[in-house]
Amino acid sequence: MKTLILTTYDQKTLVGDECLSQKDNYQLYTLLKKAGEAVFAKYTDLFFDIQTNHLGGKILDHDLASFDLFIPRSTSNTTLGLNYGHLAEVITHLALRENKRILNGEHLLSFSHDFNKLFQMTFLAKNELPIPATKLINRIEDRSLLNLPQLVKPILGSKGKKIYKIESKQDKIETNSNIIYQEILPHNFDYRVIVLGNKCLGAMKRTAQKDMIVSNFSAGGTVAKTELTDEMRDLSLKSATIFKLEFCGVDLMKDARGQLKILEVNRFPSFVGFTQSTRVKVAELLVDYLIL
Repeated sequence: MKTLILTTYDQKTLVGDECLSQKDNYQLYTLLKKAGEAVFAKYTDLFFDIQTNHLGGKILDHDLASFDLFIPRSTSNTTLGLNYGHLAEVITHLALRENKRILNGEHLLSFSHDFNKLFQMTFLAKNELPIPATKLINRIEDRSLLNLPQLVKPILGSKGKKIYKIESKQDKIETNSNIIYQEILPHNFDYRVIVLGNKCLGAMKRTAQKDMIVSNFSAGGTVAKTELTDEMRDLSLKSATIFKLEFCGVDLMKDARGQLKILEVNRFPSFVGFTQSTRVKVAELLVDYLIL
């Protein structure tokens, strides 16, 4: 078994503390090396050779056709403002053409590589799943349609970065297609459910630090195991199903009436905090799911 793990960071970050999310990639890399050969590389290491009746390429010194399993991890580097979703999309076509296994392959073929928050909210609402009220403003004249306070989020982003709150008309209200405004739900905690193979592995509660508005583990939020309720399970499995995801993280928060709303569906979820809090060995379960 020869596996390619694709990410936005190079292999040297596997042994350092540059990025918290690399700790879960390191777990995958270590387990997959025991099962055979594993290569950890950046999307920008890819070379494609695309011709009539031919789709091939290489990464570093490896022919892409030599891999049995492809694991695309996060395609976004929020620090550098880069996104490589289009490369993951091409890799998917190449892998499936060669009848190779690729994690979330059906999803990557079915949905745009730009799996942004605006699209997610639209698709979830279309499928009658509960979401926070969401607005996008392109014209200055439409700013009056906002019911303040609101959360401001970049449509492309991860780990809770560049999210902030506006509370009055004196705050800057941006009008562009790269951010969305959402209603503020009345809690400083949310829930993360991880789905694998149409099963929920459990749930963790993430609580934001004092004076913080995001609860992400990578942003300093505290994590704890919590009960996986029927409502959490139902919303998480429905989200995974409509987005055709084998493996994903679904973020949920209660509204003022105590009903859950879907904040986001992460197709490349980090699971360090989840494993730490729930004791569920996500890396081992994921590797077993992919190679057995």
